[in-house]
Amino acid sequence: MSSLHEIYVSFGIWGLEGVTPDELTQMIGVTPTISAVKGEALKNGNHTEVAESTFWKIESPLTVKSLQISVEEKLDALIGILEPHKEFLKELCLKCESEFSFTVYINTDSDESTPSMHLNPDHVSFISYLNAECDFDIILVSDTMPEGYDVDDW
Repeated sequence: MSSLHEIYVSFGIWGLEGVTPDELTQMIGVTPTISAVKGEALKNGNHTEVAESTFWKIESPLTVKSLQISVEEKLDALIGILEPHKEFLKELCLKCESEFSFTVYINTDSDESTPSMHLNPDHVSFISYLNAECDFDIILVSDTMPEGYDVDDW
């Protein structure tokens, strides 16, 4: 983990039925960051997990680590990708579990100020339109974490 804060914004749909992740990708023309079919083995850090349901997930294309790109900017970029497909996505979201996920790793050794997590009315409206949930994870990390500790394996 670097001494910068890290911010991740993603959108995912779980419990897909009647459509595979590959078919969803073809239908909307958007490649997910990760997807899997129920029962498929997924490598996660140092261990392997089995997908509990069929899912499709995309992260914001803005992946720079630091406060130079805010949660709001990352969400704007993600919504820009999803917006043209909102009618189709809404139908899926009504049948499946869907979520916008906001994960902020706050490095306690950093000199940067703590990142803000701001959603404007347009963000809230889009998320609500899709009938999606929001998940906010704020994780404190340090450059002095014990050797061998992998924050991704928590």
